[in-house]
Amino acid sequence: MFLAGELKRLKNLVDETTCAEDVLDEKDITGLGKQIKVDRIRDRLFIPAHNRSSKTLLLIKVYKHDFDISTFVKQLLDCLIPEIELRIGLSFIMLRKDISSYVHPLPARIINRDNRLIRDHEDKSNLVTFLKGFSYSQLLNYTFNMRNTTNPFAESGYRPEKLVTATFWITKWASP
Repeated sequence: MFLAGELKRLKNLVDETTCAEDVLDEKDITGLGKQIKVDRIRDRLFIPAHNRSSKTLLLIKVYKHDFDISTFVKQLLDCLIPEIELRIGLSFIMLRKDISSYVHPLPARIINRDNRLIRDHEDKSNLVTFLKGFSYSQLLNYTFNMRNTTNPFAESGYRPEKLVTATFWITKWASP
């Protein structure tokens, strides 16, 4: 399970003053206001209160212009003692003509499918290296195309516009 020190370090990664206005402009907020609750786009950490044999934390970071996902993942992994599963999902805005749509992150559509289990330093390094290989636009397009394979907007004229949040599902199991 997660140790108190791990939870404290994770809480320090969350900036509770970061919100939707840090990544969305007024046009985005107006256009998306009917689709989602824009006030839910903010940095946060959700820690479930149960004591089952496995626990999954949810950490959300707003994808501000200066956010570097590889640096953040390195900081996040430095807060934790392996073995963990880290699933990373990204939310983004896509456009069709001038109409905005918000695409939520899904645990089943993660960007790090091959690097989600972190058992040792090598696994940490492999994940960080994988993420360093993406520029902002490459990551946006990768996420869009990955979601595009099974979604009805596959050939509908939508194009990716901007990343909004990075969501981290962090799972740890009780020691045997």
